[in-house]
Amino acid sequence: MNSTYINILDKGINLSEIGIHNYAYSWECIGEILDEIKSSKLIILGGDVYISDDAELILTLDNWYYNLKKSPLDYSQSLDRAREYIYNYIEQNDRDCYFSFVLESF
Repeated sequence: MNSTYINILDKGINLSEIGIHNYAYSWECIGEILDEIKSSKLIILGGDVYISDDAELILTLDNWYYNLKKSPLDYSQSLDRAREYIYNYIEQNDRDCYFSFVLESF
């Protein structure tokens, strides 16, 4: 398995300006992003939350992770874990949130 950093559906904001080799996605398009991850059968090992402040993304230190079980169900269970965390986060926080993912392919 290999870690994968891709700009899903070309909707990501490149985080290299803040020293992170990854992309973050607005809460507004997160459903599409999760659907694309699902169709690609990628495993979501975890992710980080960012907020927008003066046209810059700031890491909140909020995050989630999935314990890889080396099971054929990892991709669907990791997606369920990510979806649950993200939608709960959006519901509980009144901020312009962005989410990044640590993805792994088979």
